[in-house]
Amino acid sequence: MIQFILICTSSGKSAVPFDKSQKNKTEIDILKFLSLKINSFDIVIRFSQPIIEFRSHDYRWINCNSDRIVHEFCPKIIKLKGATLVRANRNIEIWEVNKKIKTVLLWVLIPRHLFIDKLY
Repeated sequence: MIQFILICTSSGKSAVPFDKSQKNKTEIDILKFLSLKINSFDIVIRFSQPIIEFRSHDYRWINCNSDRIVHEFCPKIIKLKGATLVRANRNIEIWEVNKKIKTVLLWVLIPRHLFIDKLY
């Protein structure tokens, strides 16, 4: 189901090792990737099946035929082709699904746009 997981920070990208034999649960320990020097933090998860729907704030299924953002007040649940459900244990920050790359889920934990590059 999961093909790969990447941690993307302002310091670079790192692949996250995970046990592919555990099909029902995958844990990501992000503590080793955190530091005071980073100013963005994303998790990129590529699935073997495309994401077809996500659960909205009012618990309706919304299709992914256009770019979608699942904000922090929405449950973090997606449905893959074949009816597999994927759910986060933590309902934090935002998920993004790009209609052109439906197999990729972007979990934005520290958005890039929140930081100021220069002070004037």
